[in-house]
Amino acid sequence: MPGIATLLGEKGAPLRDGANDGLKAWTIPGTIDEVAESITTAGGVGIAVVCDHADDAQIKALFERVKAEQGHL
Repeated sequence: MPGIATLLGEKGAPLRDGANDGLKAWTIPGTIDEVAESITTAGGVGIAVVCDHADDAQIKALFERVKAEQGHL
């Protein structure tokens, strides 16, 4: 996932994902904050956001936040 996120970041996409708890977000090295920083460094806007993708209410809230802050997904 960090590779895909970085490529999207290089295209200027604002991206959010994972947990801001200092734990590894995936099974490869890097915390979500490090991935967000690499996306920003690549030219996008990386923003770490805690979200349980199994919880529909959290997903809805995340989409509403993205729309409010970015205008679109």
